[in-house]
Amino acid sequence: MSFDINAPDGTVSHVSAPDPAGGPDITVRIGDFKLPPGETYHQLVRLSQWYQFTRPGTYRITGHLGPQRPGVNISVDNSFSLEIAPPDPDRLRAKCEHLLAKASEAAAGSWDAAIDLSLIRDPIAVPYLVYCVIND
Repeated sequence: MSFDINAPDGTVSHVSAPDPAGGPDITVRIGDFKLPPGETYHQLVRLSQWYQFTRPGTYRITGHLGPQRPGVNISVDNSFSLEIAPPDPDRLRAKCEHLLAKASEAAAGSWDAAIDLSLIRDPIAVPYLVYCVIND
């Protein structure tokens, strides 16, 4: 899987999945699996682990799922836009509060919320992370 990311300044970056040897925060499905006809498969991709969205504006992202090795004939491309808003401390605090509340639940999605909270690269998130760790 790879992505072409067209940034608001016109630059284009080609990014691929992070190296699984890059650390414990990288989750990668290892091995082959079979998907029966008519079934679907979903996988969460946190693009911020692949690419740093450093400026506000509209990013055009094209995902490529293609042959991963010889003999595998899969080719799927899809595009979408992502709008990065200018920094808004109040909105970020509200998002951190929401993620902390979800991470504190003993329900589906709590692990993903904790990971998402840990990936926020802003000092505003620190008190929420500390609370999450202390109360774990």
